[in-house]
Amino acid sequence: MRNRRKQEESKGEEKGRCERKRRAVERKAEEIGKAAWRALREEVVTTPKPGLVDGISNGAHQDMDLSLFLESADVLRPFFVQMALAGLRESGTPEQLFLRVRQIGKEAERDMLKATGGINTHKGAIFTMGLLCAAAGRTLQERYRLTPENILETERQMAGDTLERELAALQRKRPESHGEEVLCRYRSDGIRGEALRGYPSLRTLVLPVFCETEQETICAEEAGAVRQRQEKTEERDDWNLRKLCALMHLMSRVEDSNILYRKGPQILEEVHREAEQYLRWGGPFQDVSCQKLKELDRRYSSRGISAGGCADLLAAGIFLYLLCQSPERCGGMERRWRRFYSGDRLLRKESRERSQVS
Repeated sequence: MRNRRKQEESKGEEKGRCERKRRAVERKAEEIGKAAWRALREEVVTTPKPGLVDGISNGAHQDMDLSLFLESADVLRPFFVQMALAGLRESGTPEQLFLRVRQIGKEAERDMLKATGGINTHKGAIFTMGLLCAAAGRTLQERYRLTPENILETERQMAGDTLERELAALQRKRPESHGEEVLCRYRSDGIRGEALRGYPSLRTLVLPVFCETEQETICAEEAGAVRQRQEKTEERDDWNLRKLCALMHLMSRVEDSNILYRKGPQILEEVHREAEQYLRWGGPFQDVSCQKLKELDRRYSSRGISAGGCADLLAAGIFLYLLCQSPERCGGMERRWRRFYSGDRLLRKESRERSQVS
């Protein structure tokens, strides 16, 4: 009788542990999915974005506006939770997890198009954000720290081999999408290339901007510039400026498939050149930067130039930053990435010189 009671108590304790673990996994998946949902919203409200939908303009898109993007993000939130759960729970190979995420992504795309009346608001973001949600879940399942480096390395292991085979096969077949047509016409591998290499543009352009500007702010305050910073904060949103800075870094370097497909390589080179000039001038932290960006927005919108691929990457960078940000996770990240990726073609010359001096 006593042994039976002990066995029942042991079974009850084990059941309680399993239930607590299940709830903890679901809470973490909700946290990851919420970060992805919030990142999509943070991207679209970043203002002003040249040629893109934002808080004051529909950019080059006559069929889209801010409310449509926000509604689309709401529809996608539960799918991001599902993708994170797949990463947290499934025990197959990284490649099998990638295939599972793709299945969920097709369901997400179907519901998105249904909610938007057939308008493609977030197709590219579903691919990238879904991969990163699942990679974050797998990173936690394997008991690694939730850092951008670990998430992006996990994502590369998930998608690299499959996408490399796909890109080789796509060059021998008739294109069926805008991205495939860009690959065949211009030999630009687009978002697939980003994913199979572990998103080098996030590593070298977006996250370094977020962390670098944050560290500069901290240093300025420690140097006694608190009052000056408070005065500036009354006039402009520092977080919005950081997001704009990251976007313009992307627009200065990334081979945006949306621009290539609609406008061709000459217009893409023009966008690269103008974004680079804007950054060399001082970027969004100058007093008249908003006017310069609004002028770019007017010109790009009238010409139908929209860096939709860069917008998706900005959202992905925001997701990683929101999910992983903390002093110990963010501090020094920019310096470490410059060391590991100092040979990457996406690095700006100024960044290389600054890292060499340090």
